[in-house]
Amino acid sequence: GLHITPEFFTFLRTFREFKRLLEDLDIADEDQVDLFDTLDVDGGGTIDLEEMVVGISKLRGDPRRSDIVGVRLVVRCIQADVHGLRDVADRVLEACSVNARDMRRLERGFRSLSFVAAPLPSIDDEVSPQGGFESSCV
Repeated sequence: GLHITPEFFTFLRTFREFKRLLEDLDIADEDQVDLFDTLDVDGGGTIDLEEMVVGISKLRGDPRRSDIVGVRLVVRCIQADVHGLRDVADRVLEACSVNARDMRRLERGFRSLSFVAAPLPSIDDEVSPQGGFESSCV
């Protein structure tokens, strides 16, 4: 189908007739500036005919209470997701910290063994895959 890019949409906005058409559809002048981003609901960088028709129909007229409630519900859901992601990130960081402490204890234990002939790399050293391990948590 037909996909409109931001550049083509900006080009269309240079035509008086296009601007007049948007005004006739109750799209306020101040809403026309960011209209492409508003209509690109999937964030794909282009808008197709369906996105344009559905989006413009939703922009017509004054905001209704249901519009505001809908936005608040979506924001609340996003907030819950962000809090959940933060909790997961905190647990991963804690696990990495515990793993790093355990690895340092093991390193000290190996260094104290008298039969180790070659020097061991430090856990804080970057080691090539052939020569040992790398810790991405430290």
